Amino acid sequence: MFVKTGARAELLAHERDKFLKEDWPRIAAQIAALELDVATLLAKIPTPPPAQGLIKND
Repeated sequence: MFVKTGARAELLAHERDKFLKEDWPRIAAQIAALELDVATLLAKIPTPPPAQGLIKND
């Protein structure tokens, strides 16, 4: 299988743009409606488990 050079970066850029334009406004509105603050949101970010045997393909 062949993948175009830079395809991952292009896909990430597209997905980030799509998230910020389509998903984030709804999420931000819900955060405001629930009167949540940044400190509370950041405190709730789960700590990811340590990566084991994962290979980064960049």
